[in-house]
Amino acid sequence: MSKYAAFISYRHGGIDEQVAIQIHKEIERYRLPKKIAREKGIKTLGKLFRDAEELRAASNLSEIIREAIRESEWLIVLCTRRYQESVWCMEEIEYFIELRGRERVIVVLIEGEPNESFPKILTEIEKDGKMVHIEPLAVDVRGESDKEIVKNVKTEKFRFLAQMLDVDYDDLRQRQR
Repeated sequence: MSKYAAFISYRHGGIDEQVAIQIHKEIERYRLPKKIAREKGIKTLGKLFRDAEELRAASNLSEIIREAIRESEWLIVLCTRRYQESVWCMEEIEYFIELRGRERVIVVLIEGEPNESFPKILTEIEKDGKMVHIEPLAVDVRGESDKEIVKNVKTEKFRFLAQMLDVDYDDLRQRQR
């Protein structure tokens, strides 16, 4: 059993950080419906790693980040136009994919179009010696304002949760009601 249910990879500041904080709250506070909890043998998904929350007194950041990634079941990537400019964020994705594969990466589109906001490491794979474009499945929380985007995280949380729990999205929503 891993220490973290997921590692949240995001660019610090602005809407990126607001969404990271909201996802962190929504997933850590979520209690599974009774039937799913019995099937999975858990009541909650557990802790998420968000660096601002976990690294307050750290000295060797890169090793702590790598350890947290090794200890995480999922990687939640918060995509904005600024995200792919961060060398650190690209390294987080690369390292996670090496360890767990891309099927355990949850992509969240916060702003812009996918071709502007998704990093190439998530949209291109090598197949038979050629680079092939793929469109990762993404949770779309875009909105007209920061407030609307954060609100969309609350309503779209079942999309993350369904993927992380390996259950049907509609089934999870219905049971929650």
